Amino acid sequence: MTATPATLPTTPPRNRLRPVLFVCILCAIAGGGSFLFGTDTGLQLRDLGQLKAVGADARRWVAAHPFHAPFIFLSLYVACSLLALPVWWLQILSGYGFGLAAGIGWRLAGHTLGSLTTAYFSRRLGAEWILAMAGRKMAQFNRLSNTVGHNGLLVVLGARICYVVPYNLSNYLFGLTGIRGRDVALGTMLGSIPVVAGWVAMGARPSLLIDGPFWGLLLASNLLLLSPLAVYGVLRKRRTPGPLPSQGTPADG
Repeated sequence: MTATPATLPTTPPRNRLRPVLFVCILCAIAGGGSFLFGTDTGLQLRDLGQLKAVGADARRWVAAHPFHAPFIFLSLYVACSLLALPVWWLQILSGYGFGLAAGIGWRLAGHTLGSLTTAYFSRRLGAEWILAMAGRKMAQFNRLSNTVGHNGLLVVLGARICYVVPYNLSNYLFGLTGIRGRDVALGTMLGSIPVVAGWVAMGARPSLLIDGPFWGLLLASNLLLLSPLAVYGVLRKRRTPGPLPSQGTPADG
C-alpha cells in the first residue's frame, strides 16, 4: 500500500503577485525620477522658460487634436501620480494648452483621478501586507484606520488645503486607511481648487499672478474650505466629555 505524498501548502497566486507588483512600481518610480531629474528632457520639462516655449506648441497641438488631448493629459497625470512624480509642470501646461477655465477643469479631473487611482492601487497592493506585518500593533492600526476612515472627507480636505503635505505621498497613505473612494475624490476636487487655479493661471494668464482680486478670490476660497474643519474641531471639542467631578467625603452627621 503506497502512501500518498503530503501536499505542500501553496501560496495563493494573488499573494505571490503582490511582491512582484511592489518591486515593479518601485522600479518604475526610480526610472521616472531618473528621467525627470537626470536627463536633459526632464530638466527642460521642469524649467519655466522651456515650459513657456513648450506651452506654445501645446496650445497649437490641443487646438489640432481637441478630442485626443484631454485623454492624453489625464493619462499622463495618472501616470505621474502613480509614479510619485511632480505634477506642477502638467498643471502649467494645462493652462497653456486648454486655457484658464478648461485648464482648471481638466486639471481638477486629472488631480482627482490620479488620487483615486493611486489610493486604490495602494490599498490593493499594501493594506493587507501592512495589517499582517503590524503584529501586536494591528489593533492600534485598525483603530487609527477606522478613526481616519470615519472622518475621511475632512482628512482629505485638510491634506489638500495644507499645501506642505505632498500630493503623491498622501494618495498612497489614503489607500492604507479606511478612507472611502468618494471622500478621496470629493476632498481632492474641493480642496485643490485654489492651488489648481494658481498653477493653471501661470500658463494661461500670467498677468493674474500680480492681480489683487484674483489672489483675494483664492484666499477667500481657502478660508471657505477651511470652515468645515474649524466647525468640526469646535463640535468635537464640545462633545469630548470633561473630567468627572471628584467626589468628596460625605459630611459627618
